[in-house]
Amino acid sequence: MSWEAVFAGLTLLYFITSGFIGYWTNSIAKSQDNLSKSQGQLAKDLKNIEVMLPNSYVKKEDINTRLDRIDDVLGKIFDKLEKKADK
Repeated sequence: MSWEAVFAGLTLLYFITSGFIGYWTNSIAKSQDNLSKSQGQLAKDLKNIEVMLPNSYVKKEDINTRLDRIDDVLGKIFDKLEKKADK
């Protein structure tokens, strides 16, 4: 085998390896871009949830006011039942 054949074989191996490494790094870069886009979309979704959250659930002050009213009505009903039970 002559040195030209060895050199040609090594050159071919170099180009094949370089192409594979280039393809591999390109696919990693695309995956990283896709992850960045997904992360951006998740951040937007989270921000939308944060904006909608106060409107979707009852605030603590509102529920406490309503529960106090219910407690008062139930207390009055209990008192009336006690008066009727005493008669």
